[in-house]
Amino acid sequence: MQSFLGKTAATIERISGWSGWVSSLFMLLMMPVITYEVIMRYVFDNAPMIADEFSGYFLVAVAFIGLAYTMKEKGHIRVEMVTSRLSARGANWLRLFTLFVALVVTGILTVETIAFVRFSIRLGLKSESWLMVPSYIPQIVMPIGVFLLFLQIVVETGKTIKALCSPESVLPSPPSETSYY
Repeated sequence: MQSFLGKTAATIERISGWSGWVSSLFMLLMMPVITYEVIMRYVFDNAPMIADEFSGYFLVAVAFIGLAYTMKEKGHIRVEMVTSRLSARGANWLRLFTLFVALVVTGILTVETIAFVRFSIRLGLKSESWLMVPSYIPQIVMPIGVFLLFLQIVVETGKTIKALCSPESVLPSPPSETSYY
């Protein structure tokens, strides 16, 4: 059972790592789209007006798909004013509580973003540009990203429970240079 949980956690963390690469890919895709629009507008005086739409889609993808990777790399903003004053065990109990709250919130967000995408599909919503992109296509990254974050939070919860069960009850903390958040 232990090896199954370890393999599952490792798989989730690997997927979270891939989500960072996918998020970076969307960031890279934004650059040529915007460059193309600028060249067409200022050099040829004939802008196709797609950069705003696609860069907006790509920005949403960067944000949502990158959530799990950011959690894995401990890149989300932390306020350590309270946890720095607690014992290691107390800090882990507080972390477990906040991870539980995060699981509830991301669970609700996953369900609601799926409902949002299904609503767009049911109504046949499309963008108002001349491209008329079906709305569900750029929206689908929201439930995917939030669900990946949910899975990464499950892994972090498991690590915290394991730390609480160990005699030292210590989780590795982020480097002190980043604790000014």
